Amino acid sequence: MTVDVVIPTCKALGDIARLLYDVRSTMRSGGLVILTCLQASAAVNRNAALNASEADVVVMIDDDISNFPVAWDVTLANTLEAMPECVMVSARLMTPRNKPGLMLGHPPQLLEGQLWEVPSRELPTACIAIRRNELRFDEEFVGSGWEDTCYCAQLRQRYPDGKFIINSHVKVVHHNEMKNQGGDIFEKNKAHYISKWGPPR
Repeated sequence: MTVDVVIPTCKALGDIARLLYDVRSTMRSGGLVILTCLQASAAVNRNAALNASEADVVVMIDDDISNFPVAWDVTLANTLEAMPECVMVSARLMTPRNKPGLMLGHPPQLLEGQLWEVPSRELPTACIAIRRNELRFDEEFVGSGWEDTCYCAQLRQRYPDGKFIINSHVKVVHHNEMKNQGGDIFEKNKAHYISKWGPPR
């Protein structure tokens, strides 16, 4: 099993130097680290990252993640290998104050190392692992927001029995910068999602 870590970002390389150091010093899969650095939407950057990877497993992280535990990438990838029915596995996102952060699927307080299956079958894509596939993010979403919710809907459609798992052995801090979500972007993206999939879960 090969694993690449991809970082879709609209930031310049110099602005994510610390993130890149943290990723490379804690990852243990030995795969590529792929950055996009495109002045474009989150969906465009996510697709560019997916298109650049050729590994069996793609570990995707946002550019506002920190506090990676050692071998976090391998732990996420191994969850997919151990659970063929799992189509997406996420780290447990935490706030900078080390409290459980907001996540799609609304996970409860999890015990250390606990695996939790998300009943609504959706996860944020801030720190996930997926198997390489042909699905891509909808580039009609502008800025950021809702493109990950839509991607999860595509996964549910493609894999009706697929499971979405949170592996709380991997806890990372999500600073939740919510870049390019101001103005009417959030509502515009929400309306686009509803036009495709109906009201959100």
